[in-house]
Amino acid sequence: MKTLIEPTHFNCPPIVLDEAQAFTSSGISVVKKINWGTHFCKFFNTYQDLMDILIPYFQTGLDHNELCIWINHEDKNPVYTLLLQHIPELEAKIEKGQMLFFEREVCFKNACAKTAAPLLADLLELEKKALNQGYNGLRIAGGPTNFSTHQAKNDFLNFENEVCSTFYNHKIIALCCYRTCECDSQVIFNVIKSHQFALILQDGQWEMVENASVKLLKDELHRQNIELEARVKERTKELEHALKSRDDFFSVASHELKTPITALALYLDGLLLKDKNYLLEHFDEFIHLIKKIKEQSICLETLIDKLLDVTSVLNEQNIPIERSYFNLSELVASITERYKENCRLAGCDIKTNIQPSIFGYWDPMRIEQVLANLITNAIKYAPRYPIIIVLKQEREEITLEVKDYGNGIAKAEQEKIFDPYVQLSSKKIPGGLGLGLWIVKQIVDAHQGTIFLESDTGKGCHFHIRLPICP
Repeated sequence: MKTLIEPTHFNCPPIVLDEAQAFTSSGISVVKKINWGTHFCKFFNTYQDLMDILIPYFQTGLDHNELCIWINHEDKNPVYTLLLQHIPELEAKIEKGQMLFFEREVCFKNACAKTAAPLLADLLELEKKALNQGYNGLRIAGGPTNFSTHQAKNDFLNFENEVCSTFYNHKIIALCCYRTCECDSQVIFNVIKSHQFALILQDGQWEMVENASVKLLKDELHRQNIELEARVKERTKELEHALKSRDDFFSVASHELKTPITALALYLDGLLLKDKNYLLEHFDEFIHLIKKIKEQSICLETLIDKLLDVTSVLNEQNIPIERSYFNLSELVASITERYKENCRLAGCDIKTNIQPSIFGYWDPMRIEQVLANLITNAIKYAPRYPIIIVLKQEREEITLEVKDYGNGIAKAEQEKIFDPYVQLSSKKIPGGLGLGLWIVKQIVDAHQGTIFLESDTGKGCHFHIRLPICP
């Protein structure tokens, strides 16, 4: 059972575990495992109460190969006798030097904040020697602490505060023992404030009374650990999704690359099987096959370009752009003209509204990629509907718009359209990797521009691209 006492300030730094070796067993049932560097206390009324804790405390330390020290604060030393009676083979441990008994008047006389440094340095030196001798750490207990004067009380409590900061991150645990009858409520409050927790006997049961600041810090650490675990799980899920997407991409890419390669091989095989006379007599068929080969080679080149762009981004690099000063109006008009035949075959009427003579610094090959991709998408996903291309300049930026009147995209799905490997059409389009709009977005970003979609189900797609004229 744990009780909480709220202090005015906190003198003992918290112990944070990084390794499994950073704690030891206290031997005390209510405490169990304890962090190295812990400085705690107990209040008792009788020697029986005192030994209830000291016997298992020291027994466990000896069993765990720790150097144990009892610092006696009284003229008589009944603890020595009681420990001998209840801890098996203690005399051998004393003779070996694993169990030491010090007198406070010798070691800690006039202990206060001013004298703390040399006194605690002696204990740190003992810890060092213990570790060098092969012990696992230093286990200390001392008492019964009593205060002959008010000044003696203040001096010793100030000394206790120094103990906390000194033992932090050392292989030392320390237990200070106080007689309840010699402590008023204020002293009890100050003693607990000077330790990380206290043990108090209530109705025959030992309870931990935890320093509130330590409790709050532990709760905060616990909360942060929960948040960290949640972030790790979320990040792991994201990485697993990314790996699956990558694997899906390579699977699709391999399939899509095989398609034009297979077609090229078939067309070439067809030509190789014909003799010269047949080709001369069927010249139109020959030209038709040559055009098909060209189409498939262009398709293959486009796929390879996409793969190269994806590789650049997956390697945490931006899509490379090479800026030059050129007439964007002429480029947009040229690209639109090139796609008129494709639009005619798809039943799409392509119209333009291009402001003339717009000059600026962009990458012409990448801008062609952007516009070609948007026009191709409109032809694929909105056949038999008109397509409108708009280019205009507004101060120091240009706006490029591509609008179709097809089925559109539901608002709930629009956040995904610029993600890689996404095809939102109800039926997959042959030759699609789901990378087109993602690459468009990467190119726009590389130009320090923006792109957004205005659409809804049944209302077509209206893409808006804004690019600065100068970088």
